[in-house]
Amino acid sequence: MYIYIIMLIISMIFAYIADKNKVKWKKIMFSIISTLPFIFISAFRYDVGTDYMHRNVPDFETLKAGGDVEHLEIGFKLMVRCIANIFKEPQSLFIITTLIIIPIIMYIIFKESKKPILSIFIFFTGCYFFYSLNIVRQYLAIALILVAYKYILDNSYKKFAIMLVLAFSIHYSSIVCIIAVLLRKKIIMKPIFLTILITLILIFSTQFGNILNFVLSRTYYNVYINNTCNFSDLNKSAFILNGVIYILMYMAYKYKLKDEKKIIFYLNIQGISLLCIAMGSIMSLFMRISFFFSILQIISVPYIVYDTRAFDSIIFEIKNKKIILTNKILQLTFLVIVLTIYTCNIIHNNFINNVGEVVPYKIVFNKK
Repeated sequence: MYIYIIMLIISMIFAYIADKNKVKWKKIMFSIISTLPFIFISAFRYDVGTDYMHRNVPDFETLKAGGDVEHLEIGFKLMVRCIANIFKEPQSLFIITTLIIIPIIMYIIFKESKKPILSIFIFFTGCYFFYSLNIVRQYLAIALILVAYKYILDNSYKKFAIMLVLAFSIHYSSIVCIIAVLLRKKIIMKPIFLTILITLILIFSTQFGNILNFVLSRTYYNVYINNTCNFSDLNKSAFILNGVIYILMYMAYKYKLKDEKKIIFYLNIQGISLLCIAMGSIMSLFMRISFFFSILQIISVPYIVYDTRAFDSIIFEIKNKKIILTNKILQLTFLVIVLTIYTCNIIHNNFINNVGEVVPYKIVFNKK
């Protein structure tokens, strides 16, 4: 795991330098340098992750030989065939997909985040980077959806549609993100509504599961039928993390940022992520769908922590003594909660349980 820690530290150091630099070309240069550790570790991995030898390499070899692979979208098939015809070796697939996924995500971080160093920390400790080492096809779509969210906030709906179509051609489930066009103007995922929905899902999980099995039985996603999670430890970890982030985000919205369009969008997306994770107790497909929404935390969480409008001094009395919580104290409290919950998340998922089998790390130059 130490190789990943070194990667994170180097990236965060250069992200800090880039953030503090006022000279444009130097800012760009240090941003690029900050991106390189993630690119190197991802591009030159060998047999890292559950899907590396189980799915990605066999699919590459099949398509290279002119065969077909079921349950692969046309856009991804076309990409893999082109890579296979030009470069021949399976490693080229991981290099090229890395050169798409990581630069796009890091570009959004440096372009949109209020604190890139925190965004990179969340990208790592939220396990998003580690998921990208496994579900390569979905992460290509997730990177495009991340750009699509930016276009939603910029009112560029045509560009959003283009990104969504591209993502759909790579991973069909990304079509669920079309709901994003409805999430910018009004809070839909209110706490009471969300709590009722999640409670009903958990109480009637068997009944909902039977309905979903029937609906999906003749669709592309019939492979997920009866593939239930039963609210496993991984689901609980994700549910706690996303639940805490939702609460913090709602507090920022409720007490200071009510009229801010971004917080409305971020809060709705976070609510949907939490809802999907709860539905993962019915069918694992929904845990995968939640990634399309939870990935926005790399932008939304730094926003609520570092937007000074999110905090105001609070004055209250205890035994006739006035206690003042300044905006700096409140901001520090939010930051400590965020750092703690994400650190616990990666310790649980990767340090202890090695989710996705990303440890030990092996490099392609030293394969046997």
